[in-house]
Amino acid sequence: MSELYVNKILSHTDANNHIEIPSGHTLYAPGHVIQTVIGPEFGTEVSTTSTSFVVIASALAASITPKSTSSKIIVTCNVPNMMLWNSSNDARVQVGISADSGSTFIREFNNRAYDYGASGIQMHYSASFQAVHSPASISQQTYNLYWHVDAGNARINDDQGESNIGVSGTAGALFSQFILQEIAQ
Repeated sequence: MSELYVNKILSHTDANNHIEIPSGHTLYAPGHVIQTVIGPEFGTEVSTTSTSFVVIASALAASITPKSTSSKIIVTCNVPNMMLWNSSNDARVQVGISADSGSTFIREFNNRAYDYGASGIQMHYSASFQAVHSPASISQQTYNLYWHVDAGNARINDDQGESNIGVSGTAGALFSQFILQEIAQ
């Protein structure tokens, strides 16, 4: 293998000062984003009362095929409107990010709403679930969210009866979505 030592790399003829990496080749520089995958926009309301982990929705899943076994994957899933509710004083949901169909979790999150007056609880909030995964593989990785309740009920993409219209009045604005980024190490 040859080594090339330089102080600066400049574009020779490109008017936009682009330096091209030919198709089929990948530039590896530790810390840079190798690729980004934006998952499908999932806007369907989904609720659960399950007390064991179940997939939120298979249509929410996103996949990435790492270019290197040493890469890390930053996994983010944004949920614009999550809802917890219960007719008693406590509502709790656990959410986990998995890359192996829910057998293990890369990261888990606890969400809770509590009413000290014991007259019922309802809470709407936005959530961003994020984890760093080291798959040590160049095989496709498929990520999804799993959840279960410890008390009460949980729902994602809750449009409060407004036909999936967001704050801006835009139809279809309430959707959950994964963003996956492969980071060179």
